[in-house]
Amino acid sequence: MLADAEVELGDYAAADRVVQRMLDLRPGLPAYTRAAFLRTLYGDRAGAIEMLTLALATTSPGDPETFAWTLVHLGHEHFARGEMVHAADAYAQALDALPGYYLALAGLARVRAAEGRTAEAVDLYQRAVSRVPAPDLVAALGDVLAAKGMVGDAERQYALVEYIGRVAQATGTTYGRQLALFYADHDRRLDEALRLAEQEAAVRDDIYTDDTLAWACYKNGRLAQAKRAASRAQRLGTEDALLDYHAGLIAAAFGRPRAGRRHLRRALAMNPHFDLHEAPRAEAALAALEEPARFVRAVAEDAP
Repeated sequence: MLADAEVELGDYAAADRVVQRMLDLRPGLPAYTRAAFLRTLYGDRAGAIEMLTLALATTSPGDPETFAWTLVHLGHEHFARGEMVHAADAYAQALDALPGYYLALAGLARVRAAEGRTAEAVDLYQRAVSRVPAPDLVAALGDVLAAKGMVGDAERQYALVEYIGRVAQATGTTYGRQLALFYADHDRRLDEALRLAEQEAAVRDDIYTDDTLAWACYKNGRLAQAKRAASRAQRLGTEDALLDYHAGLIAAAFGRPRAGRRHLRRALAMNPHFDLHEAPRAEAALAALEEPARFVRAVAEDAP
């Protein structure tokens, strides 16, 4: 589908034209789901939920996989808004329609982890990984195990992510963005994170590739390059806590604490549990940035 390719490459204007033509000529599930993704990109998650709801209404009862896939993406939209109950309900409905669906298992696991129900999250992630051992899912399982204090078990999952990366490289499979984010998040093989991010950015110009490059550059101390990439990642006004979190830390490191605070506040307001591994770091970073600001305000208020 042309619209999918354009979105992956970051040609959003062309994708807009294609999707609008689909909506005009043949409104239905393919058009609604693609319109939903574009609305998300342009900062309209409420509109994305509306489009996905329309898509669900057009799904054939004889196609449970498409129905479950659409529900999973509806769950993702609710999760991004911090609406855990709605997200869990969408993922549960997807599992009712397609038992064992790995994307729904992983989505529900993320909700349970955010709720502090880590034992359930571990079980759900393990079931998802047993079906599709994608690097991001294996890493997420490791993060939940680490949160439970099971450091050795978490490390085994992280080592598995690295092994998957080596196998993928040897076989020509690409998990570039997933692996780059994993390495950067966990401060492992940072040179490889940057190499993978730059490799992706050489062939794609989408905002999530820009964000990955920004994060990898930041972790490697390339702050000017990180700042430029983070700015490109936010060019559509996308409401994504992870984008704002990355932009916030980069801005702060670049000597712009006010911008850093603004981005971090926005990330945590969208969803204070946006990522089990990174959300606590966002809170700590915001607290550190706000302490000097409170000190300066107090001095100003006490001045004669």
